[in-house]
Amino acid sequence: MTARKSGEKMSRGCGMLFGIGWTAFSSIFVAVGLFAFWSGVKTRTWEEVPCKILKFEIIDVVKEDPPFKVELAYRYSVDGKSYTGTQLKAEFKGEEQYEDLAEIEDRIYGGGEGSVCWVNPDDPTDAVLFHGGGDSWFGLIFVAFGGGFVLIGLGLIFSAWREGNPKKAVTEVGDGEADGKLGGLLGCGFFGVFAAVGVGMLLGLVVPTGYRYFAVKGWVETPAEVVWSRVRESSGDDGPTYRADIFYSYQFEGRSYRSNGYSLTGGGGSSGRDGKLEIVEAHPKGKAITCYVNPKQPREALLNRSLGWWALFGLFPLPFAAIGLGGLYATFIRKEKPAGKKAKTGKSDRTPLRIDRSPPSRKGSTVGKRLLHVLGAIAIAAFWNGITSVFVWQVFKGWRDGDSPWFLTLFMLPFVAVGIGLIIHVFYRIVAVFSPIYVVEIGDDTMSPGSRTSVSWRRRGGYGSPRRLSVWLIGREEATYRRGTDTTTSTELFYEESLFETEVSQMMPAGRCRLDLPEDAVPTFAGKHNKLQWFVVLVADVPRRPDVRDEYEIVVTPQGRSRS
Repeated sequence: MTARKSGEKMSRGCGMLFGIGWTAFSSIFVAVGLFAFWSGVKTRTWEEVPCKILKFEIIDVVKEDPPFKVELAYRYSVDGKSYTGTQLKAEFKGEEQYEDLAEIEDRIYGGGEGSVCWVNPDDPTDAVLFHGGGDSWFGLIFVAFGGGFVLIGLGLIFSAWREGNPKKAVTEVGDGEADGKLGGLLGCGFFGVFAAVGVGMLLGLVVPTGYRYFAVKGWVETPAEVVWSRVRESSGDDGPTYRADIFYSYQFEGRSYRSNGYSLTGGGGSSGRDGKLEIVEAHPKGKAITCYVNPKQPREALLNRSLGWWALFGLFPLPFAAIGLGGLYATFIRKEKPAGKKAKTGKSDRTPLRIDRSPPSRKGSTVGKRLLHVLGAIAIAAFWNGITSVFVWQVFKGWRDGDSPWFLTLFMLPFVAVGIGLIIHVFYRIVAVFSPIYVVEIGDDTMSPGSRTSVSWRRRGGYGSPRRLSVWLIGREEATYRRGTDTTTSTELFYEESLFETEVSQMMPAGRCRLDLPEDAVPTFAGKHNKLQWFVVLVADVPRRPDVRDEYEIVVTPQGRSRS
């Protein structure tokens, strides 16, 4: 018991440290998100001042990133003093897409916008014509994403703390309801991250792209001419990505337009440069090409209307949305069930197990269970490592190409460690399949208190020579209760008796022993939150291999109800 308590204490300490580390790391995302959010909304606290546009001209510089700039000037007055502003947005350096600036130009000259600017009250020389919205949305997403993981970390810390404080266990209805509220918040945080990612990608990216795909089918085929073309390179922690950037001019209904719209996905950004270079070389300056123009907004045009491989990406958010929404649904449904109220009486949960009166199977082995464990371990390891490998490959390419993706490398370390552990677990399960296999026969697996039967075993195969073999009769109680939104099952042995034990190798391949059920044996019970079960357990201690521990349940009925 001392070693067990020491192990439990160490486990709680490791859980606490892991939860603290998880929370601290997740807090970085929250901090970055808050900073980005404030950077995007700070100009909204500035003073609104009337202004007059003096100049607005879009220029393109093919050798710079971003290539599209604005030469801008507008005049405004503060406290009777005139100033000239040149900023379009706070910290604005240009746009990757010409269409974005063309839209602003239409809004200024066609929609009457741009007649006001926002001035920094602490520095009247600092003004912007438009608020920046992208950074604020980016910040909110990061805050929501990081906040969900922070809640998970707090839940891990709370769970480890509760395990170390037995008095805090849920024993009363009031405590269960209080923990249910806190656990509900933690569950919402965990599953909310998945739901936000899945639903956000569906509604923010997949659905709009799908809608636009059908819309562009009605766009007008129009002659165009290439102004310039290039391979655009974008650097990141996971290595550079490349995109075909083709700038062209066209006329529609007597008016000249320019655009660098390539496809619905923006030019097919990926880590392969050669394919993008082929596209650019096929569109040299001055070449006559065909584009597709939106008749309702002629400034919008594309060279390619197909989705290509991106159509498969539309399936990517579905598992995230399913896990998140399913988890949220299960969380709220579970909270609505008054499980704690029933458990308070301690009687209504324990109802006698209905006995199957058909002749039972009195022999069996666990080979099938071992194989199922192998398949389950392989499925889990393949799923986890399949997803992780995508990001590991990006890390590898980053280091191979001379970049230093430290952030992504450090971020992926715990996920890779879990993946390695899952692979090791697969091999453990495979080795366990070839451990010694025993067939166990129980004379009568439905008994009443004070009755007697026999237990026999026979080795049927497998590898390894056990150094000890024993047969046990155990009684085990399982109590299932709610801790927040999690269902926790505690297991405790209320009876344990050695029926047979030997270290003599000649007695291990086959044998027989007697099973005398105690006179005061409690009947088998199975309730919604409690179980009382009896098992015959065969244990074989095998050197250098996973030990064998096979359980066979027997049903204990009240006096007078055993099978005749």
